Amino acid sequence: MRHRHIGQAYTRMEYIKRHPEGKEKSMKWTYGNQNTQFKYQLLLKSTNEHYLSVNSLDAVRISMNYILGRFGQENYYIRIHPYPHIFLREHGLLGVAKVERMAKGMKQSFGKPSSRVALVHPNQVIITLRVNEQLLKSGQHALDVASKKLGCDSKIEIQTNA
Repeated sequence: MRHRHIGQAYTRMEYIKRHPEGKEKSMKWTYGNQNTQFKYQLLLKSTNEHYLSVNSLDAVRISMNYILGRFGQENYYIRIHPYPHIFLREHGLLGVAKVERMAKGMKQSFGKPSSRVALVHPNQVIITLRVNEQLLKSGQHALDVASKKLGCDSKIEIQTNA
């Protein structure tokens, strides 16, 4: 999601009459075995400021769990860090045909909440993946697939836990 200006967050739910029901309530943000000490920790970090939609975070969650799930959930640990707190607003007339003939124009154009996004800053960790040596290549592949689904520039860092 590209926006010209990333400004103040619009998050106060008590002022919003109808907030969108999204996937963020039913999503699991951690997968795998979090009690085991793994040898490698792979981090997916953003390189610029960007909004990540709840749909892209859900696609990342599903694809990474699909790629790594065949090795057994006790052999890895995934954590998705950003939570979509920010509401995006949409002007109701933008999706209607012949909108240029409407007389309202930009009058009352604040918009209604349509979806939720998470704001990611430069060098912020998006996904943490912990694996052992036998799953290192599969883990790199899973993070590469995840970075393509997010829609923002990112880099993969590999750390060893000694």
